Amino acid sequence: MRLQEQSWVDIGGMDKTGIVIVVPLGALEQHGHHLPLGVDSYLIQALAELVEKSLPDQVMLLPTVWVGHSPHHMKFPGTVSVSQNVYADLLEQIVSSLVTAGYTKFLFLNGHGGNALPVQMALQALKNRFRDHRSLLICGLSYWNLARKEMQEIRDSALGGMGHACEMETSMMMHLYPDYVDETNRKKDGRQPPIESLAIDMLHSSPVSVVYDFDELTETGTFGDPTLATKEKGKQFMEAIVRNLNGFISDIAVK
Repeated sequence: MRLQEQSWVDIGGMDKTGIVIVVPLGALEQHGHHLPLGVDSYLIQALAELVEKSLPDQVMLLPTVWVGHSPHHMKFPGTVSVSQNVYADLLEQIVSSLVTAGYTKFLFLNGHGGNALPVQMALQALKNRFRDHRSLLICGLSYWNLARKEMQEIRDSALGGMGHACEMETSMMMHLYPDYVDETNRKKDGRQPPIESLAIDMLHSSPVSVVYDFDELTETGTFGDPTLATKEKGKQFMEAIVRNLNGFISDIAVK
């Protein structure tokens, strides 16, 4: 189900049991020389629609939040960013509105790494706000974290090959929106920090937190190796992610 396709009468009379509100979170920011600004929103929208199609009775899908928290990309023209406080407040207000409508299960389905901090802030604010509402389950995840094992098996790049406009994102865009990919302009890029424990990769979590602007790490805006991207890998990445999302949403729908 999709929220924007319902009437208020539909929502008012709906049995909310077993329904998970899914809020896709994208961004509008640079993605190197070969991909458009809308990559994160395109990908998360496609993933969310596949999940809704798979679980039409368990998912209530909201429109994608197209803007993100992207201050680390602001040196690259075209990036649009809002502060972490504004973004967290927006997410809190979205969920609070639907709690009022009677929904109790929510998933922030994130497609942009920079959104992770404001998502966590929103989760804490919502817990504080509805502390006595024990039936609420509000969670957030970044899709690549849920399918780490399968994605590691699909990738060909070494550590650092998947980060931004990389092997994975480029493959998925080639699979979904090939006309938006400038395959002749793909460039491997990205400088790792000088300390091994700070290594950067989409599927590698450093034990140490450091904030970098992207222009400190890359000349082109790419971090990773998009030259290894293929349509076939894009399909495999998508299938693995959707399979894991379907399993997770089905689990929380019945809890």
